[in-house]
Amino acid sequence: MAAQPIRPDPDPTAMTTAQLEKAILNVDALNVARIDIITARLDAMDKAVELLQTFPTAIDVAINHLKELHDEKFRGISTQFKERDIRIDQRALDTKLAVDAAFAAAKETFGKSETGFTEQIKGLTTIVNEKAKSADDKLGDVKDRLTTIESRSKGMGDAWGWLFGGVAILIAGAALFLKH
Repeated sequence: MAAQPIRPDPDPTAMTTAQLEKAILNVDALNVARIDIITARLDAMDKAVELLQTFPTAIDVAINHLKELHDEKFRGISTQFKERDIRIDQRALDTKLAVDAAFAAAKETFGKSETGFTEQIKGLTTIVNEKAKSADDKLGDVKDRLTTIESRSKGMGDAWGWLFGGVAILIAGAALFLKH
């Protein structure tokens, strides 16, 4: 004999089926609610993404602030380089002007000293010429005196010669006269 399935009394199959259908309806309702919730959440996330894309976040604000800070620092450094270049150009111009002025002053001083040297040389030439003329005059005077002294010496020598000659003639004449 074939074994017959044992069924409890009351048959749970009808109740189980009813419970299963009720559970399925609940799950369907729950799934619809969950799908609505998930859809609402996804819509909210899409809206949040749109809002985040339109409004900067705190990180974006911080990054922009850092970017502005770095830009400002680089502008400051650029300004310092420009000012340094201007100062260097100004110093070079000042140095050029100073050197040009020094050269002009040296040229003027050299011109004045050259004129002064020329005048000094002319003055020294005049003094040398005057001294030479004075020396020539003195030398001429000394020559004249020497000539005068020599003339006197010669005249004295001649006078002595005449004197001795005259004395000799007198002695000779006296000797002659006495001898006779």
